[in-house]
Amino acid sequence: MDTSEDFSQYIRWREENGKTICLECGAEMLYFREGHCCGLKCTKCENGIATTAPIVTDPTAYAVALKPSNRSAVGNVRLIANIAGVNWLQAKKLIESAPSEIFRGQALKVQGIKNQLEAAGIKYKIEPEFPY
Repeated sequence: MDTSEDFSQYIRWREENGKTICLECGAEMLYFREGHCCGLKCTKCENGIATTAPIVTDPTAYAVALKPSNRSAVGNVRLIANIAGVNWLQAKKLIESAPSEIFRGQALKVQGIKNQLEAAGIKYKIEPEFPY
């Protein structure tokens, strides 16, 4: 028994001379990004396809914790205070008493925090394992 499905009905464009062409009207399709959604949209008939990145719909609550051995430099304290939503004194204590959880939340927000910590050279751990 053949279980393969004909997916050609879902194809809504073709490539031609490096451009993406709409199968409905023949006009060029352009890439778009709106918020966390991106895709291709026809410039003439609004035919298109869109998707969201898995990080946007990931329901996992991730915990970001500081690892021991981070310095309590002013820039680090300021960043940790901002991420954790605490004052500078509390942020300094979080750094000095590591391992300390500084944030718990969704993947998209955690990715931004991860980028900030890496840029500042701050050692951290994310649990569960962060695939992004």
